Amino acid sequence: SEQELIRQALTAVDSPFVLLYVFGPGGVGKTSLLRAAAHMAKQAEMTVLTLDGRNLEPSPAGFLNVLQQQLNCPSLEVIFPTLAEANGRFLLLVDTAELLTPLDGWLRDSFLPQLSANVLVILAGRNPPSLRWRTDPGWQQLMRVLPMQNLTQEESRALLMRRQVPEREHQAVLQFTHGHPLALSLVADVFAQQPDTEFRPENCLLYTSDAADEEDSVDLGGR
Repeated sequence: SEQELIRQALTAVDSPFVLLYVFGPGGVGKTSLLRAAAHMAKQAEMTVLTLDGRNLEPSPAGFLNVLQQQLNCPSLEVIFPTLAEANGRFLLLVDTAELLTPLDGWLRDSFLPQLSANVLVILAGRNPPSLRWRTDPGWQQLMRVLPMQNLTQEESRALLMRRQVPEREHQAVLQFTHGHPLALSLVADVFAQQPDTEFRPENCLLYTSDAADEEDSVDLGGR
């Protein structure tokens, strides 16, 4: 459903929103959703710009410098004209937005209002939008808030089936992971390497590159 919401915004003649604000705990799938959005945008022949709060200075100049490099602009002053005058649409993805809290007011009141109509923005972070975002009459019309949550039991079972986790282990895995996407994926990785193993939560201390991307490690034995 989250991907379908983005697909509709990417393909609509007039997007129902200009900003999608995605939030949820670490490991719930925010970065994966952004990757899916980038893939869909490229299929729609849109230009994708990707920023990450971990890789830029949390200041207007730091944010614009990274954007300038991606657009190959000669100066910061021509970023907005470059976007406005370009043929085609842009998708701007900003991950790990919780690290950009010092820029919250600047993004809301200065940067985003200057973007042209051919730019769709997706912000993803651990925290929900601040009260200023949610009470601003203008942004109430232009922003869609998307909380990311654990998978339902049906979705979790579908994931385990797709990853060929033995059905006899599903209930134990679901009771332990509570549908947390990263935890489910980590358990599936174990079964991919050891198909005949029996799921034992106390033996699961797992780290993956995906967890590192989310700045998380998942200790399935200490939950």
